[in-house]
Amino acid sequence: SRSPPRRGGGGGGGGRGRSRSMSRSWRDRPRSPVSRYSPPPRRSGGRSGNRSRSRRDGRRDDRRDDRRPDPKKKAFEEKRIPPPAVRGPDKPQITEEQRANSVEFNGHYYAALDFTPPNQGGESAGQKTRIQMPYGWEVADITDDVRDAVVRLHTFGTDFVVGESGKAFHTAKGSRPGALEMIWDYKKDMGMYNLHQDGSLAAKNARILIRIAVPKV
Repeated sequence: SRSPPRRGGGGGGGGRGRSRSMSRSWRDRPRSPVSRYSPPPRRSGGRSGNRSRSRRDGRRDDRRDDRRPDPKKKAFEEKRIPPPAVRGPDKPQITEEQRANSVEFNGHYYAALDFTPPNQGGESAGQKTRIQMPYGWEVADITDDVRDAVVRLHTFGTDFVVGESGKAFHTAKGSRPGALEMIWDYKKDMGMYNLHQDGSLAAKNARILIRIAVPKV
């Protein structure tokens, strides 16, 4: 008769054998491609990747475009209108007519804006239209010396001459030669000068007095 198997080391050995076989079978068992506990795989492409790349590429293209010269801007610079030429010669040129109709005093020529002769007689008249200021000339500053030597002793074909700040003085043709009568404003527009003719001024006669420095020879 056979004796029953021992439950000691043999049984333990059998248990260890079963555990080893079970572990081997668990390892050899095929795994699923994606485990429930494994992190999701990274996406190599996709919309977000394409968008970020397109944005980066767009920024790079913009930077490259900034470096490149703009053909429209270059064409505009080539067609740009040149600056205007300098008005008149480098030095003011006084014509013989201007010199003949002026009064020389203290290093300046003084004249009426329309170059009416300084000793013209006859009826009084005045400037009623706009007149261009000659190049190099300016509205005269009627100081006391200019008033006594130029305005009071000459007629300029009118009753008053108007200087800087609109001061109107009686000429030799006026009722009080050399006296300050009033402030008579004048208008200036694009180098054109004219006296205001509003109200009672329309019945009065005046001319703008201008001056220029005597050229050095």
